[in-house]
Amino acid sequence: MRRASLMATVSAIVLLALLPADAAEPLATITVEAGAHERLDTPVCVAVPKGAEAWPPVNLREAGTGEAATLIACQVEAGDPPRLAFILPGKTPAGAARVFEVTPLDARLLASRAEVRKRDGGLDVIVHDKPVLRYHAARTELPEGVEEKFAHEAYIHPAWTPAGRVVTDDYPPDHKHQRGIWFSWTKTEFEGRHPDFWNLGDQTATIRFTEMGPTADGPVFASFEPHHEHLDTKAPGGPKVILKEQWAVRVWNAGGPDAGYFLWDLTSRQQCVADSPLRLPKYHYGGLGYRGNRAWLTEVAMKTSEGKGRKDGNESTARWLDLAGPLDGGQAGCLILIHPSNFRYPQPLRLNPKQPQICVAPSQGGDWEIKPGEEYVSHYRFVIHDGPMDDATAERLWRDFAEPPTVKIAANASVNPSAGAAASTSSAGPSDAAGATDAAKDKPLKICMLAGSDEYSGYESLSAFKKHLESAGRAVCTLVRGKDKAASLPGVEALTGCDVLLVFLRRNTLLPDQLRVVQDWCKAGKPVVGVRTASHAFQNWLEFDKEVLGGNYQGHYGHGPVAKVNLLEVSKDHPVLKGVQPFESAYSLYKNTGLADDVTLLATATADGHTEPVAWTRLHNGGRVFYTSLGGPKDFENPNFRRMLTNAIFWTAKREAE
Repeated sequence: MRRASLMATVSAIVLLALLPADAAEPLATITVEAGAHERLDTPVCVAVPKGAEAWPPVNLREAGTGEAATLIACQVEAGDPPRLAFILPGKTPAGAARVFEVTPLDARLLASRAEVRKRDGGLDVIVHDKPVLRYHAARTELPEGVEEKFAHEAYIHPAWTPAGRVVTDDYPPDHKHQRGIWFSWTKTEFEGRHPDFWNLGDQTATIRFTEMGPTADGPVFASFEPHHEHLDTKAPGGPKVILKEQWAVRVWNAGGPDAGYFLWDLTSRQQCVADSPLRLPKYHYGGLGYRGNRAWLTEVAMKTSEGKGRKDGNESTARWLDLAGPLDGGQAGCLILIHPSNFRYPQPLRLNPKQPQICVAPSQGGDWEIKPGEEYVSHYRFVIHDGPMDDATAERLWRDFAEPPTVKIAANASVNPSAGAAASTSSAGPSDAAGATDAAKDKPLKICMLAGSDEYSGYESLSAFKKHLESAGRAVCTLVRGKDKAASLPGVEALTGCDVLLVFLRRNTLLPDQLRVVQDWCKAGKPVVGVRTASHAFQNWLEFDKEVLGGNYQGHYGHGPVAKVNLLEVSKDHPVLKGVQPFESAYSLYKNTGLADDVTLLATATADGHTEPVAWTRLHNGGRVFYTSLGGPKDFENPNFRRMLTNAIFWTAKREAE
């Protein structure tokens, strides 16, 4: 099936066009901020505002270019919210901002599409009329002399460079189970058995394709979403499914022959559907696997982001790794970019000393497990390149993936009477295509509460609120206790297995590894809820307030009259305010005037003649964020405050509170 766009996609990536004097009024304005790094032909995405579903087919026009305007293709993917994707064209200097207008489609924009083409046993993805990758849904034909037990499916091979060189291999004679690009675990424990999904010759486990989810074509990307099952083949009573996996593969119409590389993303979501956990003891390989062309058996180079090579890089950690060598009269290779949200990032690596094979292997870091109902998510970007890959280019491509530009969109109210507030995102890396399924939305929401703020009895308030949330069976909460101004927060690692982060700390100084857990969560655009002193939760990350929450904490007024909380009329229909009535708060009013431009203000409060914002939402790196400066003990006793906070938690996770 093909995913239907809300709008027809435009026809080409970039076109210089002469605009008529009466060019159409823009539907919206998009601002892209490069941030601290220079950008070059970078994929970006932004959530589109309310009312965009009524737009005609559109393209982008760079503002300020006069009559000779640059027209840029864009593509909208349905979702909640829908997202508009485009390639930020050319070079954008560090610190620069570029402004684009969303305008009705210019028919002179010519086609240059990324396409999914179905074939027997799988599909191909084509960009610039050149093959990029092939996905195998069915078991592939065995080469002569290869035993049936090595047959495999649910993997990518070949992966081509723009010049047509194949950088992957299949059924290599030295390791017949290895295949192109795949995902499997090696050393495991499950119900007293040891299924090995990697070494198929042992015949203790296998991976099979089950169904193909939505596919999409367009001028900006092509995508597909296959579903897999990981089975224990030695289970009593027959094969038993342990993991259900969903891939989201997105191939960008970026790079290409002129740049010398193809660019595509792979997100894997593995959910344990068994009643017992899949335990993964410490082991040196297992996870994302890549097997290079057998021509590299005699000559291949491996390097990592940390400056290590094949010999000293094995069992090290890195942000990216590259494998390359001579091929078909030239040079070619595969650069793998690792996202900061991944488990045990920077992730451990297996660099095979004999074969052109590498693996991203989190089990090197020690024993771990995927619990029943738990989802293990990994994000990677592949750069399949002709010629050598220099470190500066690899770093630039990694930053585009891990630290993308900030993108903001503001609808033109004169042509979008129903448009909502501006939205922003900087997450063009991990695709939202493999989002939560309806089944996942029926599962209890996993909430990690970082509870401290002794001044406001944060731990006690959240302990009671935890019981309130769990009483209906809609949520499971993990309470991590902190202390005001403490130098550590033991247990924060529990966040990695949760759906929503709730912060109610005050001036904590976390250990570097602990702080990284929270920072990686936020960088990945995952749901965040902040309460009261969350605006100054981290002494060694003071930017959390502005960068993530969108706030501007400047202290507070003195303890005095009761603050009257007012719900904004313009936001009364927001899901966070469903069932909430105006109420009063007995605590000092925080000074927060001067919020980020992209917030949606929900409520203000007035005390002793002072009015300040007290509740708002925004998007950060594509993820939903809610913050309230309320949250004293009596606030938690107020049913309207509890309702607002409950609504907000479920809203950030794109779920209904009831």
